[in-house]
Amino acid sequence: MWRDRAHLESIAQSCERIVGKTLGRTFEDFANSEDLHDIVALHIAIIGESARKLSDETKEKLSEIPWHKVIGMRNRIAHDYKATDSREIWIAATRDIPELLVVVSRELDRP
Repeated sequence: MWRDRAHLESIAQSCERIVGKTLGRTFEDFANSEDLHDIVALHIAIIGESARKLSDETKEKLSEIPWHKVIGMRNRIAHDYKATDSREIWIAATRDIPELLVVVSRELDRP
């Protein structure tokens, strides 16, 4: 489905942006930089919004990704940004997002 491909490309682009912004940084860097925090949170929200628009077929095909958690993180950021835990965002950005990028990139590389 071409729409799913566009959403996966959006997810990959935001993942790349997050990885690029967090590479070589510490949690303290993240916690002390409002700009870095905002950039990462925005791109996590974009990932969740794109994930929400994926077809059930694509979500099932990529079932190793916990889509409900991806979308849930977007919802927490979008609806209660100030109450979102910085450590939770940092862990997602530095552990989960690189893994998500690998899976999505692999899918995008398929003919």
